[in-house]
Amino acid sequence: METRRIGSLSVSVVGLGSNNFGWRLDAERTAATVHAALDAGITLFDTADIYGETRSEEFLGRALGRRRAGVVVAAKFGMEMDEQRRGAKPAYVRQAVEDSLRRLGTDRIDLYQLHQPDPATPIADTLGALDELVRAGKVREIGCSNFSAGELRTAREVARPGAARFVSVQNEYSLLHRDPEREVLDECRRAGLAFIPYFPLASGLLTGKYRPGQRPPQGSRLQSRFGTEPFTDANLLLVESLRGFATSRGHTLVELAVSWLASRPAVASIIAVYPVLRVVTISLRPNDTLLTTSLRIIPENATLDNYKEVLFGAPEKNRKSDFFLWIWNSFSIVSVTSIISMILAAISAYAFSRFKFPGRAVGLVFLLTTQMIPAGMLLLPLFIMLAQLQMINTALGLIIAYSVSTVPLTIWTLKGYYDTIPVDLEEAALIDGANRFTVFTRIILPLSTPALAIAFLFSFMGGWSEYLVARVVLQKNDMFTWPLGIFTYAQQFTVSWGQFSAASVMIAIPVMALFLYSSKWLISGLTLGSVKG
Repeated sequence: METRRIGSLSVSVVGLGSNNFGWRLDAERTAATVHAALDAGITLFDTADIYGETRSEEFLGRALGRRRAGVVVAAKFGMEMDEQRRGAKPAYVRQAVEDSLRRLGTDRIDLYQLHQPDPATPIADTLGALDELVRAGKVREIGCSNFSAGELRTAREVARPGAARFVSVQNEYSLLHRDPEREVLDECRRAGLAFIPYFPLASGLLTGKYRPGQRPPQGSRLQSRFGTEPFTDANLLLVESLRGFATSRGHTLVELAVSWLASRPAVASIIAVYPVLRVVTISLRPNDTLLTTSLRIIPENATLDNYKEVLFGAPEKNRKSDFFLWIWNSFSIVSVTSIISMILAAISAYAFSRFKFPGRAVGLVFLLTTQMIPAGMLLLPLFIMLAQLQMINTALGLIIAYSVSTVPLTIWTLKGYYDTIPVDLEEAALIDGANRFTVFTRIILPLSTPALAIAFLFSFMGGWSEYLVARVVLQKNDMFTWPLGIFTYAQQFTVSWGQFSAASVMIAIPVMALFLYSSKWLISGLTLGSVKG
């Protein structure tokens, strides 16, 4: 089973809640449930001292037995058990952990969680007591439950440097209960907290066993009237729609509810890379399994056939490969555009930076204003101009079109950099007999290497993946750049998504390599071109 991190703990992506142990399930049925979960690969077991009036911990510890070493036990404290046993005061924290350790039959609790905020106790005091337990080896990590985003921020701010701090928060979250999306999940991303959802099936409503107009099953929560808040007519109708959605795709309602939670952006790194990984996944699938809803990044039946077809064509389908032609067209057009833009912008930016001439201020404003015009507005006049010059379907026509859009921004970038170069250097060279051309080529350009690099990179990357202007200028297949070329995999009635994705992956690799190699110039150019003094 897939695993996730909770602080230093590695846990299964699906855990088993123990709130029914010792209440609706006796010791025998608890053991059967725990053993089935272990056999399914579940390693996270969550309980609390209040569950089953402490019997949940007892039954869970007994059921784990010798298999305790291979699992993560999460326990909670703080809810009122009686007048003496409640809250989060340091003295009670120490008492509660000893009681839970005894009931669980273990020498440590892997994740010890404050079940709810205690308004009567400063959170700093509670964190201090929990830190003592971590240092004593009785607890490995600490977490909390039912905390708001503000309470999480407070706990983070008052935690002492080097002391234990919350690594997780456990709040209610499901397809039908989305409150954590307002603030808590964002706070989890900022603070690096793991988010653990409880009631993921909305008290059983998302199991699919409840239907509108039908009596609830015998022994169910709804039949026993426990936790019936989600069971409204509106929610029952919504569940019916979700059931239909899942069934139409060959899945159950439970699979939909759990997979939806598993894909939620509770961890920042996952949302950042998942779309890119998904393209890689599609490129490795045969077309007949393209639309599967599996969340696996590397598919079980992975194949390189899509890559082979992109590179070498498919003679049996009467399809030849133009992939390398598209790459060459893009590389040649964008490289020439970047060089022309850099030369024109370098000279123009130097003039705007060093010389005072009529219309200088107006010219700078005009250059800036051109960047505010939507590109779509320029397509028609651009097409008419190139058609009159007979440059439609020519590389030169696309180079001119790209240069028109890149030169103004490049001028502004280089001017900002030139302004940081002391004029004294040029004056000294002029006194020694150098002319302006020599000063520009021997002093200014060498000092401007970082800015020239960033100008070239921006121009190159902007044109490398551009589609709209290229679609207007180029009409013939043998002139296509790669953004136009890969769209030939999308026909009127079919789309070869496997080949489309494979081509996209291969095209992205050299650009990423160029960006990583040039990152030091990029950072230097951005910094020095924007700070003076």
